[in-house]
Amino acid sequence: RLLSRAGIPGCLSSHFSIIFKLENTVDDGVKKAFQEKPDTNIDLVGRIINEAGGGPALAKAVGLKSASIYKWRRSRGIPCKYAIAIEKATNGAVSRFEICTELVEILTAPPAVPQGRERPKRARDWRYEARLAA
Repeated sequence: RLLSRAGIPGCLSSHFSIIFKLENTVDDGVKKAFQEKPDTNIDLVGRIINEAGGGPALAKAVGLKSASIYKWRRSRGIPCKYAIAIEKATNGAVSRFEICTELVEILTAPPAVPQGRERPKRARDWRYEARLAA
């Protein structure tokens, strides 16, 4: 007797088990996010391939094999390290920020360390500041 990952007899398809889990998920936000992500990724990769002049042309511009480019359609996303090369290959039609959304978060985030006067590094300067503060 065969069981899938979802524990359903007779079904070995992992795709079915994902659908089964999604239908039995209480949180609609998780279900919606999971269902929208692959479609968005496929559309973006397809657009990138079209703008670059085809899969082989994009692969050559990025420095990968064509199979790697087409795997991006099935995967969860495009690696951020190829964002700039893809932007150049598409002549700016696809922005690096569309490919790697983490870049937007990194570039627009406030600094982790508060900006201001740096503390002195030498012991002599520490004593001087201590006298001024007193």
